[in-house]
Formats: sequence, C-alpha cells, structure tokens
Amino acid sequence: MEMREGLGGGSILVKNFEAIRTKPIAEAIPTKPNPLFQSQEGLASLFVEVITTWSHIFDPANIRSLLTTPSEQSFLQLKKVRRIASILTDHFRLLGENHSVPVNLDSFRYTLGKHNDIYDSSKRQKYVDKLLQGDLIDSLSDIERFTPTSVEDFQGYITNLFDEINYLSSQPELIVDKFHGLRIKVRQIANLLQIPAAQNLQGEAHWLFFQFFNITENLGSKHDEGKKFHSKFLEVKPQIKKDIDSALGHFKTIIGLN
Repeated sequence: MEMREGLGGGSILVKNFEAIRTKPIAEAIPTKPNPLFQSQEGLASLFVEVITTWSHIFDPANIRSLLTTPSEQSFLQLKKVRRIASILTDHFRLLGENHSVPVNLDSFRYTLGKHNDIYDSSKRQKYVDKLLQGDLIDSLSDIERFTPTSVEDFQGYITNLFDEINYLSSQPELIVDKFHGLRIKVRQIANLLQIPAAQNLQGEAHWLFFQFFNITENLGSKHDEGKKFHSKFLEVKPQIKKDIDSALGHFKTIIGLN
C-alpha cells in the first residue's frame, strides 16, 4: 500500500498490520482489564491512533489514481484502504458519544466494498463513478471531530452487541444475509482490538485479536462458499459457537466486564 512520508514512525497499526494477523508464539489469555478501555481518555487515544493511520493512507489523489488505473496492485491497495475505513467506522460506532458514523465515511466504506467485491467485472465502473462523484473523496481528508463516550455507556452499548452475537450464533442455521451479519458484528469487536494488539505484539490483546481474526476468516469463508453455491441457509456449527463464546468471554475481561 502506498503511504505518505513518515509512516514508519506515525502509525503503529500500519507498521504491525500483518504482524497482528500472525499467530502469537505463546498463549496469552487476558487476565485483567486493558487500561485503554477503562477511561474516556483511553477510548479517545484509540481513536487518535486510528485517525493517525487513516491520515497516512488516505491521499485523495492516490485514491483517484487507484480507482481509474485498475491492476492487481491497485486492487490490493484499495482492499487495505477499505479495511482501515471499516476500522475507523467501527471506532465511531462503538466508542463515539452518539454511536454514529459520518455519512461520507460510511458511504465511502460501503461503496468501496461493493466495488472491490466485483473488481474483475465491467460492472465495477458504476461504483467507480459513484466514488468519484462530487467531493466524497476530498471530504474524507479531514474526518469530523470525535467525542468519546463514557466507559459506562461503552460497556452498555457493547453488551447489547454481545447479546446480538449470542442470539445469532445460538441458531442452528441462519439465512445467508444473517450469517454475514454475524461476521460483521464479530469483526466490529475484533476491530477494537487492532490498536492494542499492534501496540503490544505477543501480548494479551494480540493473542485475543488473533482469536477473533480466525473466527471472522472462518465465517467469511463459509459465507463465500454459501454464495457460490446459492445457498439460502448456512449452518452455525457448534465449534463456531464455542469459539465465539470463548473469545467474547476474554474480551469482557479486556474491557473490565468480568
């Protein structure tokens, strides 16, 4: 991915983006809360780190070039931009005072995802046109101000997300869209662990992020297989439920709910 000058010392997430997706050498089960989730200042610092990453990867001129000069390299770079956009989106949604995502960011993330899904098709052009329309790309150079929620509100909001995940993962099977929704919800939690994991490789957050990463990869593969064979329903296997329950239990420890 092309980055702006100074990236090496400016974004811990980009520096360790691939490293946190590598299995830690040793098991590091969380035993205590992570201070980053214990105060408004900590929640705000997580957002600052994500914004630092965004500011280094998001160059409007480069984005336009990637969209209008298709190639394997352009595709890989746009996939990474979309991943960071999703991480930023989830920090707004889970940690922000109003739990709302800026409309321009959400539109960009969604449309770029649709574009990437059909990258090798001629139909991608309609998404290119939509992304290039107006000032959408330029407007994302300066993300609007972020006000962190309180720790109590964050814990309440995330508890509702736990309940939604638990309900979906408890079903013996789900329609394909609901199955995909389960993956998205699990990934939202995983995204909150990316900064703590990147800040302390081989530590508890890295170990736990890798558990969530494996779950989302597994769910993604099952979803893609279902779509390939035009399945209406996908089985939620007991092992998936077991893995999700285990990861959520450890996440509750990380954020001080256990």
